[in-house]
Amino acid sequence: MLCSSYGDSYPRCDAMDDDVQSTSTRRSTLTGEWGLRALLILLVVDIFVVAPLAQEGSAFAGLQPVIHSIVLMSGIAIAFRTGVKIATVVGILAVAGLVTHWTYHALRTVALGLTDTGLSLTFTVIITGLMLLQVFRTGSITLFRIEGAVAAYLLVAYG
Repeated sequence: MLCSSYGDSYPRCDAMDDDVQSTSTRRSTLTGEWGLRALLILLVVDIFVVAPLAQEGSAFAGLQPVIHSIVLMSGIAIAFRTGVKIATVVGILAVAGLVTHWTYHALRTVALGLTDTGLSLTFTVIITGLMLLQVFRTGSITLFRIEGAVAAYLLVAYG
């Protein structure tokens, strides 16, 4: 906030730029935190509950692509915390992965399986890297960093 004093009058503050910047920063931080928390919950549910239940031929087999889609969307929310360019790349990768993943579950071919696996691994590496950059940056230990470290660990197991 830029403030200046003119004689006996009250200080004048030009806070509009700071408010706009801090609102935008707060919004991306909250989106990133929401995305991280959603990702962490989804990974725990997927790895420890859905994966054992959703074996081939079971009634829960259709649940895994749904969880995978939500994981991709929460990854986009995490990427928004880092900036527009990275969020755009992650968004394009997520949409391509989403289309490929659902197509693969409809039409099981080797080429679609390899493409789905490649896109999923690339997405996982990028999101894990983004989270680890946030976890290991300088500063105090926060709940966000602990959640990020656990989510990064689970993402390595998920990929």
